[in-house]
Amino acid sequence: MVFGRKTEPTKPAPPTVDKILEDLQSAEPDDPVYTFNTTLTRDIIVEDPDSEVNKNYAAVVDYVSKQKKLKQLEGKVNSGFETLVSSQKELEKLTSEVECQLGDIKEARDKLVEIELPSDKSSQVTVTVEERAEESEEDLC
Repeated sequence: MVFGRKTEPTKPAPPTVDKILEDLQSAEPDDPVYTFNTTLTRDIIVEDPDSEVNKNYAAVVDYVSKQKKLKQLEGKVNSGFETLVSSQKELEKLTSEVECQLGDIKEARDKLVEIELPSDKSSQVTVTVEERAEESEEDLC
């Protein structure tokens, strides 16, 4: 007969947060971690909220919810960025149209720089816009 002590099995150490996160990311959608009744887990946490395991669990739940929120915000940022890029392209297009219109207006103004004014029926005098402006200033004084 063998005399000796019977040793009790030792409990394994709780998993680290990194290990839990790794397991969650590799879990299938029908995994029990996602289908588990959440009221049961809340009851377990309520029993001893200060235990290390419950703190880890609460941290993981918080992490997963924040990760989902980040993914939603990432989608919003991406769609907002796409809207911003398209708005910039539209603004550039409108800017080029306005520049073209401004160029056309300048060309039309340059063509009207010289205006012919009849002084006699037999002769015409060419007056520039600048001379007309000077004349109008003199009239005001």
